[in-house]
Amino acid sequence: MKRRRIIIALTLCLAGWFLWPRADARFVGTWSFQESGAPQPSNTIVFRRSGLADIREFGESETRAYMRWRVDGDQFTLGETDEPGRVMTVVAGLCERIGFPLVMTDGLRFTIVAIEPDAITLQRTGQGQTRLTRQ
Repeated sequence: MKRRRIIIALTLCLAGWFLWPRADARFVGTWSFQESGAPQPSNTIVFRRSGLADIREFGESETRAYMRWRVDGDQFTLGETDEPGRVMTVVAGLCERIGFPLVMTDGLRFTIVAIEPDAITLQRTGQGQTRLTRQ
């Protein structure tokens, strides 16, 4: 009986930790991503409250990637800016072996210039501004 309670408690804690909102609510939703000088948006990004971004890039063929995102003060980070941990490296290797490559790209760090209800302007060091427009 005691073992069963411990398993239930651990399961509830894990579910609560996974489902706990960790993201900036102003970003949550579906956005089009347009870099400075581009005639039209190149990506659609869905920012989820769990901190996961679903990125769809349009071009000759549609590409899809999943990345973490976070906001720290006036800094917006898309992807991982730290070295991948040992567990993540092993998981990526296993995914590749079963035919499901896991995209692990370097993260992008932006400074938040302006936030409006339906538009966010971001700036990367040494590059033009990027505009997110809510869809």
